[in-house]
Amino acid sequence: MFAQNLVGKKIIVTAGRLREDIDGVRHYANHRRPEGQGYAVAANLAAQGAEVTVVAPRGHLISPPKCRLVQELADKTSVVSADDSLKAVEALLAKNSYDAVLCLASAASIRPFERAKNKLKMKAFAGEAVSMSVVGNVDIEKRAGAWGVPVLGYNSWQETFSSPTLPEGLAELTPIVGKQQDSYYLPPSLDAGKEPLLSGAVPTLNGKKVMITSGPTEEVVTATGDVITNFSSGKQGSEVARAFARSGAKVIFVAGPTGSMPATHANIQIVRTTSAKSMLAACLANLPVDVFVGVAAVADFGCEQPFQLRLKENQKYDLVLDQNPDILETMGFHPQERPSVVGGFAAETDPDMILDYAKEKLVRKNADLICANLVGSSQAHGKDDNRIIFVERGANARPLAVMSKSEAAAEIVREVAARFPAFSAQK
Repeated sequence: MFAQNLVGKKIIVTAGRLREDIDGVRHYANHRRPEGQGYAVAANLAAQGAEVTVVAPRGHLISPPKCRLVQELADKTSVVSADDSLKAVEALLAKNSYDAVLCLASAASIRPFERAKNKLKMKAFAGEAVSMSVVGNVDIEKRAGAWGVPVLGYNSWQETFSSPTLPEGLAELTPIVGKQQDSYYLPPSLDAGKEPLLSGAVPTLNGKKVMITSGPTEEVVTATGDVITNFSSGKQGSEVARAFARSGAKVIFVAGPTGSMPATHANIQIVRTTSAKSMLAACLANLPVDVFVGVAAVADFGCEQPFQLRLKENQKYDLVLDQNPDILETMGFHPQERPSVVGGFAAETDPDMILDYAKEKLVRKNADLICANLVGSSQAHGKDDNRIIFVERGANARPLAVMSKSEAAAEIVREVAARFPAFSAQK
């Protein structure tokens, strides 16, 4: 239990999961602690009468009740990285007096040596080595030590630290902060029972079996819990699974670590995975299927054993990672159980090259359909709308208008169904 003598104490809590962007698609993060930990602690403090200000990145987590949520330093500067989070705290401390700061945001111990403007094209065969330069992230403990206010929290290596003296009531938090549950996710929307089939022009796909991959994958790269992962909210994959299920198909939904799940439906079977290798294993274990659509943002690189790293701030190190197996390519070239339709997404950050990349991906991975879309700079990832360009062999690229991810999913169902003669006649 928390102490009851926190009424009126002004406390800043950093919360959520911070990220260190690599190239607009990939980033480093730390998944050792639950993402909702800081929010749960903030809510408990507020319940004890403290005046709590939460500094957190934007995302699917919500502000606890009775807490002020600071998501932006200024109109154009969002809290994203560890440095952003600490600067936000310093900006608050410069304006007002506070009794304490709790550094509970989850921050990676590493960040890229140099951030790329567009998605890095680091081609290699599965298992080949790829080198990525990193530096030690900002030293949270050292930075906090200069604030002149009592601090309790975690450093970049997920170790607890605290000032010698904490306000009455807060000292008791030291053994407690690590036990807070991840209790501030926005729950996914749920449908009561089985939904009706999609109406209108979408054909039914009764009897067909469809596999959808969704969300990011993540690869643990350091012993302290740092991961390399890709941006993906999982929303588009969830909507694609939902649309196929509502068209009558049986759907196997292979999900990476995402909070976005398709609404409950009798036609959807969910398989949870984490890494690229575990996602591929799940896909292969659930063959044969009639249709495969790879919506997941699969991490390109990983390692067999996490690195034992403890870098000082800005100290450089070269991570030598292995190229992960390619799930879409594996499905496209499967010698015995290749699905009748193999489709995937080409998430790109360069608008001038998106079509060239999508066409090359179509051939290289032996796919039948590529859904190209721009990502990065708040495009597609995490948003509720998307703009897809259909790329297929022997036809001109077909761009769709900007539409909701639900509408885009229905278009994908139509496109796939047209490849089955018995079903295309229903259009």
